[in-house]
Amino acid sequence: MLRRAPAHVTSTSPEIRVAFGTHVGTHDVVEWRVKNLAGLARLLEEHRSAPDGGAYISAAAMRNGIRNAANAAPTRVVIIDFDKLTRGAAKALVSALDGMACLWWRTRRSTSKRPRRRVVVLIDGEVGPGDYARVHATVVAELSARAGTRLVPDPTSTNPSQPQFTPTANARVHLVPGEPFRAPPVDSAANTRGTSDDKLRFEANKSRNVDLTSVAGWLRFRGCTATQIEGALVGLNKTLPTPLPVHEIKSIAHSIGRYAPGHAAELLIKRLSEIPVEQLQPLWPGRLWLGKATVVAGLMGVGKSTLLLDIAARVTVGGDWPDGSGKAPIGDVKAPIGDVVILSTEDGAADTIRPRLEAMGADISRVHVIQGVEVTDPKAKHPGRRLFSLREHIELLDQTLAELKDVRLLIIDPITGVFQGADTHKTADVREVLAMVNVVTERHQVAFVGISHPNKAEGGSAAYRITGSLAFTAAPRSAFIVGRSRDPDAPDRVIFAELKNNLAMKQGSLAFRVVSKIHPVVGSVAAIEWLGPADETPDDILDPGRGSRSRAVEEKTKVASAWLKGLLADGPVLAARVKELACEARFSRRQLSRAERALKVTKEPSSKGGPWVWSLPPSKPK
Repeated sequence: MLRRAPAHVTSTSPEIRVAFGTHVGTHDVVEWRVKNLAGLARLLEEHRSAPDGGAYISAAAMRNGIRNAANAAPTRVVIIDFDKLTRGAAKALVSALDGMACLWWRTRRSTSKRPRRRVVVLIDGEVGPGDYARVHATVVAELSARAGTRLVPDPTSTNPSQPQFTPTANARVHLVPGEPFRAPPVDSAANTRGTSDDKLRFEANKSRNVDLTSVAGWLRFRGCTATQIEGALVGLNKTLPTPLPVHEIKSIAHSIGRYAPGHAAELLIKRLSEIPVEQLQPLWPGRLWLGKATVVAGLMGVGKSTLLLDIAARVTVGGDWPDGSGKAPIGDVKAPIGDVVILSTEDGAADTIRPRLEAMGADISRVHVIQGVEVTDPKAKHPGRRLFSLREHIELLDQTLAELKDVRLLIIDPITGVFQGADTHKTADVREVLAMVNVVTERHQVAFVGISHPNKAEGGSAAYRITGSLAFTAAPRSAFIVGRSRDPDAPDRVIFAELKNNLAMKQGSLAFRVVSKIHPVVGSVAAIEWLGPADETPDDILDPGRGSRSRAVEEKTKVASAWLKGLLADGPVLAARVKELACEARFSRRQLSRAERALKVTKEPSSKGGPWVWSLPPSKPK
C-alpha cells in the first residue's frame, strides 16, 4: 500500500504531476501534484523504488491506472535516461546541468566505469503527450551543446507512457536550482495526436521526415550544431515504429544545421565612422581582386580554360600581366608569388591541365587540383568518391584554403558544375551559394574565378547572355566575355572583353590567340599569345551582326521619315489614309512607327468623335 501524501504535496495549484503505482499492474495508482522541484525531490526520496512499486513522472499521468499516453494529462517535467555515458561525458553532463532547473541521480546499474544518470528537467509551461518527444529531443540537444559533446539518451525515455522509477535506496537526489527550460511553441495538431503501442505514431514516411525535420528546426533555433541535432534525432528516431535510415537522419541534421540559430539572431549594425577603411587588394589590377568573385563567359572552343590557365601560371611564378599593370600577385607584397586551386569537371588534370601549365612555365608545385570528395562513412547514402559541391562542401573548401595558406586564385570550370542541390536558374539559390563562397574567399584573400557559357538567346545585351540566373552576372564584382574577333582578316584573334567592373574604372579589351607549344611528353598543347589592346565590346563578340543590323534599321527609318514628312507637309492627313499609303509604299508598320516617333508626329481627332489625323508638330520660331 502507498503511504499517505506528505505535507508538502498539495492537490491545489498544480505544478508537477506525479503518478505512483505498481510498475507491473494497473491498480493502486494515485496521482499527486507538487508545487516545485524541491517538493518533488523530497517526494522521490520518501518513495524510493521497491519491488512492488514506483513513481511515474512522465507525460502519462497514469489516469485510471491505464498505461496509455493518449489518456495522459500534460506534464511540466521531461525525464531523460543516459545509460551509455563515459566518465568524461558524465562529468560534462553534470556541468551542463548547472543553471538549469532539474533533478538528477545515479540509476540502479550505474558503475564507475559505465556511469548512468537520470535527469528530470523542469519545463517552462505544460507539455502534452503528442509533443513530449519533441521537447525531450530539444532538451537533449541543449545539454549536448552545453556539455560540448554528443549525449545520446536511452530511446525508452522519449516515450511519454514509459514508467520512470524513483531513485534506489543508496542514490542521492541532486537538486539543481536554475531557470526552467524554455520549450519550443507547441504544435496544437501534434499535441492532440495520440500515441499507439507506447510509441509516437507516424502514418507515412513523409510524416516521419516532416516531424523529425520540425524537431531539428527547433534544435537549430536554440543554437545546436548539426552534430548535436543528429545525436538528438538518432535517439528520437529509435522510438519510431519504422525508424528512418541513418543517412536520412544525417541529411536532415546537415540541412537544418546550415541555417542561422533563431534565438541568437540579431541585427548587426555599426556606425560607418567605426568601420576602418580597407584598401582593395588586386590580383590583376583593374580586373581580378583578392577576396572577390569574377565570372568569365564565352562560347565553346574559344579558349576560356586556356586563358585561365595562363593567368594561373603567372600567379605561380609572379609573372607580368599582359596589359603591363604589374606582376602577379601585386596585391600582397609579402607573397610575390601564390598558389592556385583548380576544380575542373571537363579537363583532365594529367593529360590537359598539367601539360598546358608546364608549357606556359608555371610552377606546378604551387597548383592544387580538386579531384572530388571522399566520403569515408560506410553508412552514408553514397560512400566513396563524390563530385565536389559548393553548397554541400563549402566547409571543406574553407578548411583546405586555411591549410594551404598561400592560395591567391581559385578557378572553377565550369561554375555551374558545382551547384548540386541548387537551381542555377533561381536567383535566391545562386546568390546563397555565391554568398557562402564570398565569405570563404574574403577570409583567405583568394580571388575566385568561375567559367561559364552564354545562353542561346540572340539580339539582347551581353549582360543577359550568361547562362543561368542573372545573379551569375550581378553578384560577382567583375565579369568578362571571351569570344572571336569580328575582324575577317584575323579569324584566330580572340577578345577578352570587360562586361562589368564594380571596383575599378572601365578597363579596355585585350586580344589574344591560342597557339601551340610543344610539351616533352604529350607533344603539342594549347597556350596563349597576347596581342595587345582591342576595340571590340562584349556585344560585338556575342552578337557580331548587331552593329550592322542597327545601321540597316537606322537607314530604313530615315527613308520612312522622309516619306512621312513629305506626306504631311501640306497639312493633316487621316491616320487610316497614312497607313494605307505606307502599305502601298512598302513600309512595314514598325518602320512607320519608328518614323512617326522620329518626327514627333501629332495625333489627334479631327473633331469631337471624328476620325484621327496625323500632322507634323508646329515649327519652333527662329
